[in-house]
Amino acid sequence: MKKQLFTLLFLTCIFFSARAQISISGRVTDAHGNAMEGVTVAIEGTSVGTVTLQSGSFSLNGVPSSNSVLAFSFIGFTTQEVTVGSRRVFNIRLGTSQSSMDTMVVIGYGTARKADFTGSASTVSSHIISNESNSTVTRALEGVVPGLQVSSIDGQPGLDMGIRLRGVSSTSQNSSNALIVIDGVPSQYPNALSTINPNDIQSITVLKDAVSTAIYGSRGANGVILVTTKRGRKGPAKITLSTRDGFNYLPRSIQPKLIQNAKDVYEYTWQSIYNSVRYGVGGTSSTNGTYSTNVQNPNMSASDAALFASQHLFDYNGSMTNFSRNWLGNWML
Repeated sequence: MKKQLFTLLFLTCIFFSARAQISISGRVTDAHGNAMEGVTVAIEGTSVGTVTLQSGSFSLNGVPSSNSVLAFSFIGFTTQEVTVGSRRVFNIRLGTSQSSMDTMVVIGYGTARKADFTGSASTVSSHIISNESNSTVTRALEGVVPGLQVSSIDGQPGLDMGIRLRGVSSTSQNSSNALIVIDGVPSQYPNALSTINPNDIQSITVLKDAVSTAIYGSRGANGVILVTTKRGRKGPAKITLSTRDGFNYLPRSIQPKLIQNAKDVYEYTWQSIYNSVRYGVGGTSSTNGTYSTNVQNPNMSASDAALFASQHLFDYNGSMTNFSRNWLGNWML
């Protein structure tokens, strides 16, 4: 009798325990509504979990209670946590994570984690490119990527700089440039990067070794530049304004000599009259509309020009015959 009661009590506990557990299902998509395969769906604090199918759908049995928290995670996307509550069907939309993208590297056939990637590649984020004060993307990469050289390959106006990753491997300079791939499409033009607005770029990945560039064959022999542009996002409109300003000045050590006092005013005025009457064009004090002076054949000797400048320091106005008070004479009043 006791054995039968114990068996009945055990079966009752199993029945109520089974009824207490919850079964849920749902579908996981990205920000564009595309199904996501391989998303991990787990219950926090337990070993219960599953992954989504190719269609993005999932089903999970054995959820302990309505207070359980479901965690949806995938590489490159923000982990989303949802409390079960009274819901039994979950349609989850995951958004990309910038911090997670920093651990990813774009390669020829997709993306890979930096920790698992064994090739030689460098990634440049959009923040670095947009903060550079350069007119082209090529200039922005200069000094940012190790081993990358930027040099002029032609004097043709408007032609962009050439990008070298493995030095010069050909007698033809154009044959040594890296392959430019924009959003997965190899460019056929040498001026590809000069036509892209730096603010439209999400990231740039530079592939350097043979393992990383193997998918491009002989075209990637000089390295590959992978450019990923920004895409539209669902949400409210966003306007960004970026301005730059600057100023130039001469260091104190090479500043021109400036007029500082009355002595300098007298000296430079006397020198200007001396040069005008001695080196004026056509025997006069004027340049006569030309861009040269009569230095090789002076109008008078140095002593005569010096005497004239001293005598007419206050009344010379460009004429050697008609004199009237000049600006220096007015300034002395």
